[in-house]
Amino acid sequence: MSIETKHGLIFDISENIILKNLLGMAGTRISFRNPGVCGLYCFEDDSGLYDGTGMTCDGAEITPSGFIFRWHSECFSLESEFSYDFDSKVWSRCDSVTNITDKVQTIYSCLSRFVLESAAVEVYTQSSVWNHENQGVWAPLVTSVTAENHGLRTTEGSTPIAAVRQKGQNGGVVFHLFPMGKWKINVSKRIGTSGSMHTVIDMGLSDEKLKLKVAPGEKLQLPEIVFFRFNDEALDAHKLHRYLIKNKLSTNIPPVIYNSWFLDFDVLDFEYFRAQVDVASKLGIEVFTVDAGWFGDGVHWTRSVGDWEENQVGAFGGRMRELAEYVRSKGIKFGLWMEPERATPHSKLYNKNPDLFFLSDSGD
Repeated sequence: MSIETKHGLIFDISENIILKNLLGMAGTRISFRNPGVCGLYCFEDDSGLYDGTGMTCDGAEITPSGFIFRWHSECFSLESEFSYDFDSKVWSRCDSVTNITDKVQTIYSCLSRFVLESAAVEVYTQSSVWNHENQGVWAPLVTSVTAENHGLRTTEGSTPIAAVRQKGQNGGVVFHLFPMGKWKINVSKRIGTSGSMHTVIDMGLSDEKLKLKVAPGEKLQLPEIVFFRFNDEALDAHKLHRYLIKNKLSTNIPPVIYNSWFLDFDVLDFEYFRAQVDVASKLGIEVFTVDAGWFGDGVHWTRSVGDWEENQVGAFGGRMRELAEYVRSKGIKFGLWMEPERATPHSKLYNKNPDLFFLSDSGD
């Protein structure tokens, strides 16, 4: 049985479910029993690895905005809901898994999958590190491309976005993952049993050292994935913005914020900042934020993170209250940058309460 939508998706359903067309890009047309290059998932639990196949298909349900597909293994049932947002022209995919046994089960991998018929594609990903955020580039798919975050920060290392297009084409498909903890997007070139090459896109919770315990009857919602067709070098980002504004953001419009870091980093001087406040008031700034460097005990702020007390020796020399009052006299709110969850091993806070912290990969 084949299910086709007016919005760019075609599914084939029999003993398994495969995506035959992904927003104008040909999906897989290979055997349902070809592990690694078919299906809509890569799932591993205590009963084994289900690499796109091997689970029992429980069919499909048509909804007003899309479809719901269901499978089950020995230990888990899987559900995948695809829904289309007409305003933004964006598809959303929400997967979930449920423990259908009477014992605690362990999940080692639970990635959502998309498969394309051709491997002659280019992949767009973004690196993202401190002070060099969102650096995107297109690259040919030679073997595989992986984007994932490092440590505790959602966008440290990479941002949870990827795009694919046929070589020589301007248009393609954008995928954006809404992380729930550590995440991964992997785009790989794989060969089927017939010798044909395919592009496999797996994304979701990172399976690095994953041992997720699930209680009997417990249902886990996996990270939402949105995807849409793009036709320009800007990746039609306005579609994602419209989707986010409608579905993810509150109706409260955030204030217009000025952050001192983006002018001269950690150079803090009272008169210098007074001049910035004067300009900010003319530009309609609503919150004036002083970034890193205002705290500490006379040593460089990078050794004082965690000691959230005004630096009386450097920075404003104890005049921060005076600066804050001047900011407020202009009708602007005053803000301070801080990371309350973080402290360096050099800080007084850490040395007084070391049992409250653990060392990250960066050493603090």
